[in-house]
Formats: sequence, structure tokens, C-alpha cells
Amino acid sequence: LVTKEAVTLMLQKKNVTGRAILNIASVSGKGGYPFLSAYSASKGAVISFTKSVALEVALAGIRVNTILPGYTDTPMTQSTPPNIKKRIISTIPMGRMATALE
Repeated sequence: LVTKEAVTLMLQKKNVTGRAILNIASVSGKGGYPFLSAYSASKGAVISFTKSVALEVALAGIRVNTILPGYTDTPMTQSTPPNIKKRIISTIPMGRMATALE
């Protein structure tokens, strides 16, 4: 609903450049993680939604993108079993989880 309203307002403004919508998903939306099936599915939906909207409004000069933050130290990830957390961290080039401040 927010995106629909944003597009409506952007289309009313003629001869304006730099119109953009930015959605936030997660790398888990590109492929699932154990114990995060609903979360991964919802983030995958954001990615797909963004691609669809981008195709719908591209010719109107509106750019639509999604950023995909990686595995981040948050209250949600603190409950991840240690063996799973270790496996996920082993796939991160920096060898550690991101922090919310980053």
C-alpha cells in the first residue's frame, strides 16, 4: 500500500529526476536458512515484489531496488543454535556477523 501511494505521488510530479523506491529484504530471501522459513519466505516476497514494481514503473522513470542485509547480530539471531550460527558465519567473507550500527 505504501508503494502504491508513493508511485501515485511520484507520477504526479512531472519532469522530476531521481525518483526511487528502496525496499529492505534480507539475504535469507535469496535462499532459506534453518529455523527461518517464514522469515525467508517473507523476504523472498519483498524481492519478487520489488522486481515486479520495477518493471511496472521503469518507463515512468522511477527506479525500484531492494537492499539485502546479511546475517546481523540482533535479538532475532541470538536464538540461533550455535552449530547453525557457526555454519552461517563460515560463509561470510569477514568471518563474523554484522552489527546493527553497520
